[in-house]
Amino acid sequence: MPIAKTRLSDQVAQELQNMIADETYKVGQKLPVENELAQMFSVSRVTVREAVRKLSVMGILDVRQGGGTFVKCLTPESFMTPVLPMLALDKKNLNDIFEVRILIECKSAELAAQNITDAQLEKLKRLLDKMDACALQEDLDTYNQYDTKFHYLISASCGNKVLKTIQGLVGNMVSDAIRASLIAPNALTRSCIYHKKIYDALCAHDPVAAQEYIRTHLEGGAVYIKENA
Repeated sequence: MPIAKTRLSDQVAQELQNMIADETYKVGQKLPVENELAQMFSVSRVTVREAVRKLSVMGILDVRQGGGTFVKCLTPESFMTPVLPMLALDKKNLNDIFEVRILIECKSAELAAQNITDAQLEKLKRLLDKMDACALQEDLDTYNQYDTKFHYLISASCGNKVLKTIQGLVGNMVSDAIRASLIAPNALTRSCIYHKKIYDALCAHDPVAAQEYIRTHLEGGAVYIKENA
């Protein structure tokens, strides 16, 4: 199979991205105009325009009509989001996702038990109530949405911005992994039980219990995927 050549605009976009990462162009700084960039990279203005458009879609550049192009405040999502669709959810990747979830979410639960606020606990309780209602109605799709929000809220309550960012980055993959594990017999009922145990541990500000319950919950899903996916 022939290897596809990288488009010139993609190469220019990557070079600009590297220059932004090493702070050749800093956050808030205006980029050179299109003609200058074309001369710098020895490409056409059309190629530069395509590269800038790509970085704008990625959230790295801010193109202001009539005002120029500026470097935006960078986040990990800016660099990671384009990579995530390449991780197709086959059986191997589902297993990998559960392994990553165990690493990330156990630590998030441990920290959340120490740092979670009453307001955040109340939000978790409301999500639990909605999950219970969905389980009774066997509404898998809606349950999955609340389940994903429940896990994200724990990471958002842990006090560690990096963990929260990582959880947000893999959010769609987490949602797909949850959906895959919830097709097991009585999965919704078991899921509700474990989420209640996790919630109770967070209310008690017990980091050991919170970590253990979320580990057991996730490992159960991982085992099902390995045996049936």
